[in-house]
Amino acid sequence: MNTAIALGLGLIGCVVSAASQVVMKRSALRYARAPRSYPLFLSPLSIVAYGMYFLVTLLSLAAFRYLPLKAAMFLSPVTYLLVGILSVWALGERPNRKKGFAFVLLLAGVLIFNIPA
Repeated sequence: MNTAIALGLGLIGCVVSAASQVVMKRSALRYARAPRSYPLFLSPLSIVAYGMYFLVTLLSLAAFRYLPLKAAMFLSPVTYLLVGILSVWALGERPNRKKGFAFVLLLAGVLIFNIPA
């Protein structure tokens, strides 16, 4: 497998992982106060999120098998950035200064880590 294809699989895994975290939070918000005939972790949205996490696991295994370590380390913070962006878009959460500062630190860390030696 080509490194570019592996990186693409890893990025797709990051997007699916971020989306699954948003689905899980939406499930928690929707079913937390509802009268339950089943536990919160077995709600339909939670089951969908678990399936998405399983897909992320498969994509990560395929990607990390062929990616160099430096490229694989780039993928981890991308998920955090995507979760922040998707939570604003899908959940209507408002960004604040702490989140903005955290995003800047994440981007700085990724850039510093990827500076050629």
